[in-house]
Amino acid sequence: MDVFLLIVFWIGLCAAVGIYADKKGRSGAGFFFLAFMLSPIIGGLIALAASPDKAELDRRALREGMRKCPQCAEFVRADAHRCRYCGSELQVLQPKSTHSGELAVTPKERRKYDIIWWTAVALIIVIVWASFLIRTWLH
Repeated sequence: MDVFLLIVFWIGLCAAVGIYADKKGRSGAGFFFLAFMLSPIIGGLIALAASPDKAELDRRALREGMRKCPQCAEFVRADAHRCRYCGSELQVLQPKSTHSGELAVTPKERRKYDIIWWTAVALIIVIVWASFLIRTWLH
């Protein structure tokens, strides 16, 4: 049973590396598999060394209903009347479709993607656990 706990711990650390990389605007799944193949320590160090992808973080903020303040360039909610950072008055924007046919991702849809991600991680854990059980039953 010690091997199983080690594998579950390994996958948990890999998931943590993936989540950290995703928060920096990097590919969470890519860093998960990088950490899984190399080691969570190496994957974590690479994720720490990777600079945040500012363009991706900005795109995510815009897709989640944020906009930039024209005075201080900080992201505020699209329906805000006043910037929470510099206090300047903001024009009320009418909802508009996203440019180039790109669909906006709402926070609810983002949670749905997070659930899919965690389901995939849980499925990997179950497969590893089942293979361990089958292996012990055959010997």
